[in-house]
Amino acid sequence: AMEILPTFRRGKIVKTLDYIMVGRQLKDVYFANDIEYVSSEWTDHALLTIKLRLQLTNTGKGLWRANPNLVHHKSYVKKINSGISHFMETILATSSDSNQLKWDRLKGYVRKLTKAYCSNRAPWRKQRLKDLQSSRNQLIRRLKGDQEALQQELPKVEKPIAQLEHEIALNATLKAGRLWLDNNEHSVGFLKKT
Repeated sequence: AMEILPTFRRGKIVKTLDYIMVGRQLKDVYFANDIEYVSSEWTDHALLTIKLRLQLTNTGKGLWRANPNLVHHKSYVKKINSGISHFMETILATSSDSNQLKWDRLKGYVRKLTKAYCSNRAPWRKQRLKDLQSSRNQLIRRLKGDQEALQQELPKVEKPIAQLEHEIALNATLKAGRLWLDNNEHSVGFLKKT
């Protein structure tokens, strides 16, 4: 029998309210499901997901741009600073190339470092989120009968989940080509058209 985890939390009320039903049409492509905590700043419900095996065609890579939110990652800033220093001292210092060519080479190097950082960050973030969700579910199971202890321990796991969710949301916003402000919502795409 499948264990039912809570999908709703408001204050001290913890219940299972949400379900996903998979009909006959999807049974052959359905292969996994999950329940993930979402920060209470966003909703009082958990995120229920299912995974389906679909056959999609690849549309190609597209245009690459650096994620401006990376400047908030201390590890990225440290990597870029040390990388640029190393590149300047070892490669550019001995080069007789024109300043324009040196600049182009430096930009290419920063791009390479950034892509390497992002390609490592995405799987790390995915695994870290999975581990935190698992820890949260174990905590709920372990402290099921002790609501006071549960309310005290949950924020320790939920805060890093919320931070990673925020990072994912910022990345998704960039990919969608839209910027939303708290008090004055607007779409960059709309502004480009006007």
